[in-house]
Amino acid sequence: MLAPQEEMKILGVTYDSKLIFRMHITQLARTVSGKLASLRRISWLLDARVCELLYKSRVHSLLEYSCLAWGGAAYSHLGLLDKIQWRAERMGRTAGAGAQPALSSTLL
Repeated sequence: MLAPQEEMKILGVTYDSKLIFRMHITQLARTVSGKLASLRRISWLLDARVCELLYKSRVHSLLEYSCLAWGGAAYSHLGLLDKIQWRAERMGRTAGAGAQPALSSTLL
């Protein structure tokens, strides 16, 4: 017999009993924020093409994964992910010292 659970993680998506996805989005925001911060720290060493490739493969892919499942979550929860997107856009607009723009605004 199965016991009721508050949360269950299936294929990387954390489902809770009320399907509000707060825990999933919080964990996703924490993971993506760390990856974006790492990319920002090394972006001055890389050209724009490599930076864009790293962003798409390491950051954007996480944001896109299974978004149809949790995309209907509350706007307050999705706001966390919007802040991360804004940071990525800002990083793309402000180039590092002497470097080319890290991310193009077209990929966001």
